[in-house]
Amino acid sequence: MIPLEHILYISGALFAVGIFGLLWQTNLLRLLIAVEAMINGAAFAFVGTAVHFNNVDGYMMFIMILPVAAPAVGIGLAIVLHSARLLKTLDVSKNA
Repeated sequence: MIPLEHILYISGALFAVGIFGLLWQTNLLRLLIAVEAMINGAAFAFVGTAVHFNNVDGYMMFIMILPVAAPAVGIGLAIVLHSARLLKTLDVSKNA
């Protein structure tokens, strides 16, 4: 079995990649991907702890995260497409 520390390191690294993506990217689509990386890092931590402690709570949190993340992608992609058509660019620094 994989140690819990390794699972939490990987999920923390995935969450950190999302944070750095939010701070340094200016492309709207890349910002959306960074938010998804953060959500997936948190979900991976919940599932990893559930496996390690043989508890259902982590799985339940993942089941709660999943219905929130899926529509967020759809709505976010719709906003990105609308912004691209309206502003002719996805660069958020040019539109500020």
